[in-house]
Amino acid sequence: MLSTNGHQIEFTATHVDVDGDQLVGFGLGKQPIHLPLRSVQTVWRRRAQIGRSVPVWAAPLAGGALAGGLMASRMGAVVGGLLGAIAGAVAAQLLHNSQWMYDWEQLYSDPGAGKR
Repeated sequence: MLSTNGHQIEFTATHVDVDGDQLVGFGLGKQPIHLPLRSVQTVWRRRAQIGRSVPVWAAPLAGGALAGGLMASRMGAVVGGLLGAIAGAVAAQLLHNSQWMYDWEQLYSDPGAGKR
Protein backbone atom coordinates (compact mmCIF):
# COMPACT_ATOMS: atom_id res chain seq x y z
CA MET A 1 0.00 0.00 0.00
CA LEU A 2 1.28 3.46 -0.88
CA SER A 3 0.05 6.27 1.34
CA THR A 4 -0.52 9.86 0.26
CA ASN A 5 2.59 10.95 2.16
CA GLY A 6 4.77 8.55 0.15
CA HIS A 7 5.19 5.75 2.71
CA GLN A 8 4.97 2.19 1.43
CA ILE A 9 3.41 -0.26 3.90
CA GLU A 10 3.28 -4.04 3.50
CA PHE A 11 0.45 -5.75 5.35
CA THR A 12 -2.43 -8.17 4.77
CA ALA A 13 -5.61 -6.23 4.06
CA THR A 14 -8.68 -8.10 5.25
CA HIS A 15 -11.47 -5.69 4.30
CA VAL A 16 -12.53 -2.12 3.64
CA ASP A 17 -14.71 -0.57 6.32
CA VAL A 18 -16.74 1.92 4.29
CA ASP A 19 -18.75 3.14 7.29
CA GLY A 20 -15.59 3.71 9.31
CA ASP A 21 -13.68 5.04 6.26
CA GLN A 22 -10.79 2.61 6.91
CA LEU A 23 -8.67 -0.03 5.21
CA VAL A 24 -8.38 -2.81 7.80
CA GLY A 25 -5.81 -5.58 8.01
CA PHE A 26 -2.90 -6.96 10.01
CA GLY A 27 0.85 -6.65 9.84
CA LEU A 28 3.77 -8.75 10.95
CA GLY A 29 3.04 -10.44 14.23
CA LYS A 30 -0.69 -10.16 13.52
CA GLN A 31 -0.94 -6.65 14.96
CA PRO A 32 -4.11 -4.92 13.68
CA ILE A 33 -3.75 -2.07 11.19
CA HIS A 34 -6.46 0.52 10.50
CA LEU A 35 -5.64 3.10 7.82
CA PRO A 36 -7.94 5.99 6.92
CA LEU A 37 -9.07 5.64 3.30
CA ARG A 38 -8.24 9.29 2.61
CA SER A 39 -4.56 8.45 3.23
CA VAL A 40 -4.51 5.49 0.80
CA GLN A 41 -3.20 6.32 -2.66
CA THR A 42 -2.49 2.88 -4.17
CA VAL A 43 -3.08 -0.74 -3.12
CA TRP A 44 -1.33 -3.75 -4.68
CA ARG A 45 -1.87 -7.47 -4.28
CA ARG A 46 0.85 -10.10 -4.47
CA ARG A 47 -0.33 -12.95 -6.73
CA ALA A 48 1.38 -16.33 -6.89
CA GLN A 49 2.36 -17.32 -10.41
CA ILE A 50 1.25 -20.95 -10.74
CA GLY A 51 2.80 -21.11 -14.20
CA ARG A 52 6.17 -20.49 -12.57
CA SER A 53 5.79 -22.60 -9.45
CA VAL A 54 4.51 -25.81 -11.09
CA PRO A 55 7.62 -26.29 -13.28
CA VAL A 56 9.84 -25.79 -10.21
CA TRP A 57 8.21 -28.88 -8.71
CA ALA A 58 7.51 -30.87 -11.90
CA ALA A 59 10.96 -30.64 -13.49
CA PRO A 60 12.81 -32.52 -10.71
CA LEU A 61 9.98 -35.08 -10.58
CA ALA A 62 10.24 -35.77 -14.33
CA GLY A 63 14.03 -35.69 -14.25
CA GLY A 64 14.17 -38.12 -11.35
CA ALA A 65 11.75 -40.51 -13.02
CA LEU A 66 13.69 -40.36 -16.29
CA ALA A 67 17.06 -40.85 -14.60
CA GLY A 68 15.73 -43.72 -12.48
CA GLY A 69 14.16 -45.34 -15.51
CA LEU A 70 17.36 -45.12 -17.52
CA MET A 71 19.50 -46.52 -14.71
CA ALA A 72 17.32 -49.40 -13.63
CA SER A 73 13.82 -50.43 -14.55
CA ARG A 74 10.27 -49.37 -13.88
CA MET A 75 10.91 -49.53 -10.16
CA GLY A 76 13.90 -47.24 -10.70
CA ALA A 77 11.60 -44.78 -12.45
CA VAL A 78 9.16 -44.89 -9.52
CA VAL A 79 11.91 -44.36 -6.95
CA GLY A 80 13.48 -41.64 -9.10
CA GLY A 81 10.11 -39.94 -9.47
CA LEU A 82 9.53 -40.03 -5.72
CA LEU A 83 12.98 -38.60 -5.01
CA GLY A 84 12.41 -35.99 -7.72
CA ALA A 85 9.04 -35.06 -6.18
CA ILE A 86 10.74 -34.53 -2.82
CA ALA A 87 13.50 -32.47 -4.43
CA GLY A 88 10.89 -30.41 -6.29
CA ALA A 89 8.95 -29.76 -3.10
CA VAL A 90 12.14 -28.62 -1.36
CA ALA A 91 12.99 -26.34 -4.30
CA ALA A 92 9.47 -24.87 -4.32
CA GLN A 93 9.69 -24.21 -0.57
CA LEU A 94 13.09 -22.54 -0.92
CA LEU A 95 11.76 -20.28 -3.70
CA HIS A 96 8.45 -19.61 -1.92
CA ASN A 97 9.25 -15.99 -0.97
CA SER A 98 11.25 -15.24 -4.09
CA GLN A 99 10.04 -12.19 -6.05
CA TRP A 100 10.26 -14.35 -9.21
CA MET A 101 7.40 -16.53 -7.97
CA TYR A 102 4.97 -13.60 -7.62
CA ASP A 103 3.59 -10.66 -9.56
CA TRP A 104 2.15 -7.48 -8.13
CA GLU A 105 -1.34 -6.53 -9.32
CA GLN A 106 -2.68 -3.04 -8.70
CA LEU A 107 -6.09 -3.22 -7.02
CA TYR A 108 -6.80 0.42 -6.31
CA SER A 109 -5.37 3.78 -7.24
CA ASP A 110 -6.60 7.23 -6.28
CA PRO A 111 -4.23 9.91 -7.58
CA GLY A 112 -6.38 12.56 -5.88
CA ALA A 113 -6.15 10.95 -2.43
CA GLY A 114 -5.22 13.36 0.31
CA LYS A 115 -6.36 16.39 -1.73
CA ARG A 116 -9.92 16.28 -0.40
